[in-house]
Amino acid sequence: MKRNFPIFALAALSLVLLISCGSPTPPPPAFSSEIWITHSVIKNIAENKALRNDTAKKMGPGILELVEQYKENGASFKIPTFVLGKEDLVQLSLARKDGYQRVFVYIYRDSTITSEKTLLNDLAALGLLIIDSLNNPDANIVRQMDINPNVPFIQARIKMKFSPSTGTTMIERIAGLESVSQITLVTEPFRSAPSGATAFAPQPPDTFPMPHVSNGGAGIVVGVMSDDCGSNDAVPNLPSFLQQAKNQNAINVNDFPIPNGDNLAEHRTHEGLAMMEVVHSVAPWASVTFASAAGPGEAGIVTFTNNIDRLASSCQVITDDILYPEEPMFEDGDIAKAMERNSRDHQTVFVSAAGNWSKNVYSFRFKPTSTSMPVGRAFSWLTQKIHNNSNGDYRKNFEILPGRGVDVVLQWDERWGHSANDYDLYLVDIATSSIVAASASNQTGGQNPFEHLWYNYSPCWGEKGFKIVISAYSVDTNYKPKMKLLIRGITSSAEMAMSIVGHQASDSVLACSAMNYDADLTTEVGSSQGPFVGSDVTRKKPDVSGLDGAPTTVFAPFTGTSAAAPYVAGIAALMLSTQKTAGVVFKSADVRDFIRKACISGSGGFSTISGNGRSDVFRTVSGWLDYVDHHFASGNKYTARFADGVATIDIPSAGGSGNNMLVGVNINNYTPGEVITLRKNGADIAQLIDASGTFDGNSLRLIFDNNAPPPAAGTRKKRGYYKPFAGALPPVGAFPGTWSVAASGSAKIQNWGILLTP
Repeated sequence: MKRNFPIFALAALSLVLLISCGSPTPPPPAFSSEIWITHSVIKNIAENKALRNDTAKKMGPGILELVEQYKENGASFKIPTFVLGKEDLVQLSLARKDGYQRVFVYIYRDSTITSEKTLLNDLAALGLLIIDSLNNPDANIVRQMDINPNVPFIQARIKMKFSPSTGTTMIERIAGLESVSQITLVTEPFRSAPSGATAFAPQPPDTFPMPHVSNGGAGIVVGVMSDDCGSNDAVPNLPSFLQQAKNQNAINVNDFPIPNGDNLAEHRTHEGLAMMEVVHSVAPWASVTFASAAGPGEAGIVTFTNNIDRLASSCQVITDDILYPEEPMFEDGDIAKAMERNSRDHQTVFVSAAGNWSKNVYSFRFKPTSTSMPVGRAFSWLTQKIHNNSNGDYRKNFEILPGRGVDVVLQWDERWGHSANDYDLYLVDIATSSIVAASASNQTGGQNPFEHLWYNYSPCWGEKGFKIVISAYSVDTNYKPKMKLLIRGITSSAEMAMSIVGHQASDSVLACSAMNYDADLTTEVGSSQGPFVGSDVTRKKPDVSGLDGAPTTVFAPFTGTSAAAPYVAGIAALMLSTQKTAGVVFKSADVRDFIRKACISGSGGFSTISGNGRSDVFRTVSGWLDYVDHHFASGNKYTARFADGVATIDIPSAGGSGNNMLVGVNINNYTPGEVITLRKNGADIAQLIDASGTFDGNSLRLIFDNNAPPPAAGTRKKRGYYKPFAGALPPVGAFPGTWSVAASGSAKIQNWGILLTP
């Protein structure tokens, strides 16, 4: 095929760099000449960018590389894949594809086009099919789920097919349309999954050790959005509540099957299933449903927003743990806007994993060198003004281990879709100064302030490690933008502030960091940190911390912010289940605000690491029910009282209705053998004593429940679990009176409360 060098974008050539080292001598006989030629093109990077035509300038990171690799390799071209470093064992590819080698792309409509209809008509004229079936292997397809009128771009599946008559591929013909402003890859999303966890290792069914309220969550539907929930696989030991929902088609809102022709089972972590289990453990009477935010080979930002809209029509709470690299990091993107819209229109409460990226996101302001400096060596040296990284704004050097790769995202704080300052991103081999990967797409006023490169280990490079270079290709000399680098595959030795990005930074979302239930008020290492500092706004983030570390049938333990977010979502479901009793629909902003205010904070206030503190089931729900009881409820169907320290709680006869009694006590400095006593009208009712020392001494969950007896005494129960008082349950109707708690020895009661429910 004809080689068309001038339009190369030259993003990371992972497959190429696996097998050739860039020597000017002919390739060894075992190497394919097509791949060798493609690798040689990366060395023309200085000349190629200046020679691109207008069509090529519309192509985002990776697109031009795919086009030219296809032209060199023809029908034998396969999109390469690689595995990231040990922090994130997710199989990734240069681009996302289906089993028919169709590449997934975003097609942005030009800013002068006010409707997607014009764009769709132009695409149809090129032969694209606007259909929902994916079974035609030769078709270029846009599905209805790939279109959202509130999103300025669509998703499409495009064949890498060459037209001899025009000398172009379908992607080039699409980019050449006047109604198209840019075309970019749908990339693999970032999941806030348990670090190093093996996907789907079934555990024996067990009672999930999270605190909950009996009958809590009744009448509420919680939507979970993640990669998948296992509803299309033969899942052993599927929890009974999910099996029942599956049988009723309740959880299969949009859980995509494995794409035809591809074995992508490694993508299916069943993380959505684990999240659903956590929701159920906290709010067992709530219904739980699922929609894909990152289905294998299928979902992208448009699908995500459409599934948000679909779920919000029936779900009062939605929780997710997904971040797309192409979400804006300095402003609210389309996912954030979809959540804001549904929070306002449907009063849906959104709870997102803040992310496990505090060692992966670097924030800094671009500091150009005073003169042009060497970026690296292509055929000749490429020299431009580059970011002065002498202060270590990001890692100065790193190694890539055999079989691993690195994934680097660069963004700066220009308006999304309107970037006119052109920065480029390079990966350079330190020993030889060779440019081994690059993302050098154009920003001429209608593109995103975004570059994204991928690189896979090669034995040819990396003897002394690698470095990242950011260059100013064509920029306003007075412009010194705020920048972020998000790097997967390697981590920083220190955790970094301002590492919450994407829709998690929205005002309409509760962004959750993680605290392990075995380590009181200690934020998990890696939880993304605040604040969010955007182009023109600063926000307090994260909002709260949720508990993680409990076992599920998928992960044991289930850790990270992916576990913390559904825990907080379960709390929101418990709160909202009172709205039918109260006869009102609560505003999502009020629910979010109350969850923030009811946290237990180890620092005594807001922290950019843990937010407002640990979201506590008892403290939040009891306080909320007290609020509802005073402002909305009629007939005193709920009674909730909360007290700081050892203050007494009065349950008057007129306000003492309810069949179930839940007592919660948070304590510090507990020593084995000390006694916590519950009293009514000065008389001892029940006691808790831990002589064995199995309790960690920081937070007790003490429960009376007339409908469901508490766990057996003596069972080891740490924070996040229940541990019952020893003593008789108060009889129904015996709740009115003056209640108090007392602690012996060094134990100190922080706060406590009583909750009576129907």
